[in-house]
Amino acid sequence: MFEAAYRLHSDFKLMFSADMCCSNDAADVEDMMRRFANNERYSKLYFKWNGKFVLTTFAGTKLGPAFWKQLRNDLEKGSHPSSTTRKAHCLP
Repeated sequence: MFEAAYRLHSDFKLMFSADMCCSNDAADVEDMMRRFANNERYSKLYFKWNGKFVLTTFAGTKLGPAFWKQLRNDLEKGSHPSSTTRKAHCLP
């Protein structure tokens, strides 16, 4: 999606809504945000509110405020980097 939006050369913006109902965890959400919001190619496409990247969730309330505060803190401070190497796939 980010690559398609990049190739459109429009003002179309994207953001993540982390689906926490099944198997996503903090590492997954942090990885998504870091790979796209920090990516030079895609960060301009990421939707921001008052200059900050927006992240929403589906079924995330069950994790409680402490979970989300820790996740936000990790992202703001660069804490708990991913221990796995994941590569975003780009269209040719």
